[in-house]
Amino acid sequence: MYLYIVFIFLLVRLAIWVLSNIKLRAFALNFFNRKIRNIDSLFENNFIDSKVLFATRFRALANISLVRPINASEAYAMIVKNFAGEITAVYQYNTFDHDQKKALFNMTIFVLKNKRIIVLGYDYAEILYTGKDYNWANTLLSELANFRVTGRTKVMGFVNSELMN
Repeated sequence: MYLYIVFIFLLVRLAIWVLSNIKLRAFALNFFNRKIRNIDSLFENNFIDSKVLFATRFRALANISLVRPINASEAYAMIVKNFAGEITAVYQYNTFDHDQKKALFNMTIFVLKNKRIIVLGYDYAEILYTGKDYNWANTLLSELANFRVTGRTKVMGFVNSELMN
């Protein structure tokens, strides 16, 4: 009888030790706590998908605002000037233009502090932000709308210049 009591006592102690060493957080089914095993989901076509970047970097889903058509070069200069202290990372997709003999950006992603991302494309700007930054995003959209471009020719497919040969 004494051996049974000792055996049960040791079994209970073992169960307590095992349960105290289990990290229950590891079993949580939270999208943002999981590591990305397939990095392909971060890339869209040839470059980074800004929505996946936002979700993985800030562990939140983004609200998205879009303004188009705008002059991306002027918008780029405004963003660099106005948000110089807030920019934490810049990712660019560039192509080389033989006529101008320099690299021109097709897409730029600015990662800002406070869970914000600004994406500039050929003729658009996309703002990704959390719900508490709605007023900030609305103000920025108004500023970017000042760079509106009219009279551009709509082009089918991926073309880097406004004029086609």
